[in-house]
Amino acid sequence: METPPPPGLIWTDAFPETCALTGGPVEEREALIECVGTGEPPEEILLGYSPEAACWYAPLNLLMEVSEDAGVSPIDAGPFRIDGAEQQTEVMLTDPVRRMPWDAFAAAMRAIPGPHTPAPTFREVRALPACDETWELAFEEAEGMRIDETPGPVYVAVVADADGKPRTADVRVGRFTVSDLAEVVRKATRHPQGLGDARPREVRVDDPALVSKLEKLLKPAGIRVRRGETLGAYALLDEMLDEVGAGAGFDLPPLFADDSDDDVRAYFDAAARFYAARPW
Repeated sequence: METPPPPGLIWTDAFPETCALTGGPVEEREALIECVGTGEPPEEILLGYSPEAACWYAPLNLLMEVSEDAGVSPIDAGPFRIDGAEQQTEVMLTDPVRRMPWDAFAAAMRAIPGPHTPAPTFREVRALPACDETWELAFEEAEGMRIDETPGPVYVAVVADADGKPRTADVRVGRFTVSDLAEVVRKATRHPQGLGDARPREVRVDDPALVSKLEKLLKPAGIRVRRGETLGAYALLDEMLDEVGAGAGFDLPPLFADDSDDDVRAYFDAAARFYAARPW
């Protein structure tokens, strides 16, 4: 079997201190990066570089910025050129730590149902294998965000698994109804990395008024609901909103004012997938 060439670019969670290929030092360097085939000019960005391996390292949060500037989705952004040379590209995943070729990673991400795919029905969720876990559901208003000039506050919801990793994220103009939240939970039963769908034993929420209403809807799916702390889900929610704001000028409202509801849903869906794939 032919051995693939070593990577020239590795997308990772942050600049590593040592190279994954040689164990040698990684230094910071300015470089021109571009998405091949988009026709957009390269951008000068601070990257990590291993002189010993001749390998570049780029943080995944920059992928959202680079792909948006190129007018493509993050999973359609490759291949990449750095300083004019096309790079063999990989993604460094964690839990467990492993490297995946960019094409395989992008294909896996594309195979995951996106925001336009209907959530599984209650019957379909109940037929899934049950995992002995409690997931957390949290939602809050994204202050300063507007969607396609639609009046009303925007709310974002996140479901986190027992390890605090995201299962899904969703966005709505106006507060989530109980039915909306039940749909978010059903959507979360699809594994964000396509590694096996499952339903949790129960879902935890921090609003006592929501427990009985949500449980009534999720009972046919075989999911219990109870009140409790949802610190993991809120931490994810806050961090995702911070990252979205940092990458898109969140302090300059109205964010997403020129984007449609479907575009914003797709943005958060893509963000949730990358958070899960890292994990964040």
